[in-house]
Amino acid sequence: MYVRHVASETRAAAHGSRAWAGPGAVARGLAPGRLGALTLTPVRGPGGRVEDMRVEACSAAAGRLLARPATALLGRRLGAEFAGQRDDGVLAALGDVLAAGEPWRGSLRFGATWLEVLAVPVGEVLVLSLWAPAPHAFREAEPAPAAGLEAEVAEQAALRRIATAAARHSDPAAVVATAAAEWLALRPLAGLALVRMGDGGRGLALVPGWVGPRAAELGRTRRATGADVAMARALAEGRTVRVDDAAHGRFPMGLAVPLWVRGRLWGALCAAAERGRGFADADTAMLEGCADLVAMALAQEEVRTELSAAARTDHLTGLPNRRAFTERLGGEVRLAARHGHPLALAVLDLDLFKLVNDTHGHTAGDEVLVEVAARLAAAGRAGELVARIGGEEFGWILPRCDADGALAAVERARAGVAARPVPPAGRVTLSAGIAVLGPGSGEDLFWRADGALYQAKAAGRDRAVVAVDQVPAQHSSG
Repeated sequence: MYVRHVASETRAAAHGSRAWAGPGAVARGLAPGRLGALTLTPVRGPGGRVEDMRVEACSAAAGRLLARPATALLGRRLGAEFAGQRDDGVLAALGDVLAAGEPWRGSLRFGATWLEVLAVPVGEVLVLSLWAPAPHAFREAEPAPAAGLEAEVAEQAALRRIATAAARHSDPAAVVATAAAEWLALRPLAGLALVRMGDGGRGLALVPGWVGPRAAELGRTRRATGADVAMARALAEGRTVRVDDAAHGRFPMGLAVPLWVRGRLWGALCAAAERGRGFADADTAMLEGCADLVAMALAQEEVRTELSAAARTDHLTGLPNRRAFTERLGGEVRLAARHGHPLALAVLDLDLFKLVNDTHGHTAGDEVLVEVAARLAAAGRAGELVARIGGEEFGWILPRCDADGALAAVERARAGVAARPVPPAGRVTLSAGIAVLGPGSGEDLFWRADGALYQAKAAGRDRAVVAVDQVPAQHSSG
């Protein structure tokens, strides 16, 4: 892979600039205007340096541009896929884009193929839009006719704007709205809709509804339109379907493209047109490009959600981690203060856990933590949060709960942990400190509960203590 940076939008391929050109022969045969999409996450090494990029989502068009099946690229490392070409700086460049947090435009060479690229960082996700350079940018012969070139330039520019919207918006409806606006600037269209399949492939839902100049009429009609028929067939057959049937009332023209998100059929992108305004091959290519970009936005949001969940989840026990605990505690403190509701917090710590590790080994200690975490999580009620906040320390947020209620809940949980042996350690006990919200912040509440835990440890362990003062006590050492 090879990187070439392009500094100005005015030097884009729309102008046929040779600044975008690689060797002329390698670009021939690629269809210009077909925009593919990749969603990448960094693979970091020591010191946080980006060593590679993992493909989290890949559109069919991107697979064709990269000369690989899109499904075969999923989960693969970009550098490993193009082994032997990692010294050309592309991974470093993509790492720089993530670090800078700013969009980047340039040229990449994947194997023997040059492609134009728009890279947009969204947190830890990097979205790449790829498209083949226009053939006239590489040919020594005369350029394409001005009218055809102008239409091609306009379509590629529209797709790039849709790509930017797809990279920056987590809401697919916003991407559809952008696509509809761009399409309307190029060709007549009654409306555009995103259709989502329900769980198990049953049921359909518009997200959020039709967009376009005839959106209201399309939403009101109770008669099947050409788009309805095209959509049903596209979902059933997993391919692009175009319908032109006068039997479908005022909107007999329909075009639908299935949306494949991370290897599964998510739904379809559908376009409707009025009588006498049919869809041409160029419209099909345009909608397929839009569908790739909408699928990219959907995949990107899924990846972001998964990364966010992973950043807030303890890898060993599966409970929320300290970050998630701290964020939730702050929110619950604000809610309780605003509405005058009680709020209790318990901090629990395994007794003599160091002895478990020293006697049975750290692997056994991990097994004990996993089992205790499961028992504590089972003791929590809906709306409460049990988190692992330290090595053998757990936090338990109990909204709308006073000291008596919190003490009763904690005692039940302690009894549940101690009642049955935890292999291989045998009987395991917990000490706990409980505090109820008073004047102060979530941090104050935490340290009061932690101070009560220290008192429970000092009093002999295997017990719960409720904080009675407003002064933070000494932090427990377990």
